[in-house]
Amino acid sequence: MAEKVRADGRLTPITYIQVTADMTAEETFNREIAPLKNIKDNYEKSFLRLIKTHSATTMALRFLTC
Repeated sequence: MAEKVRADGRLTPITYIQVTADMTAEETFNREIAPLKNIKDNYEKSFLRLIKTHSATTMALRFLTC
């Protein structure tokens, strides 16, 4: 995991997170993933998306390599 040195000398992990309710349509997926793909560094890039089931609504975390 990438880390950044804070002013007090401690290390802080760096992660970019994109959040969306739904990414089932290809057009939506491409629109939501574009900001992460445009970041040209080696830090972790992730997105959160809403998953609706019959009994509950939850958030799912999916890690990407862009």
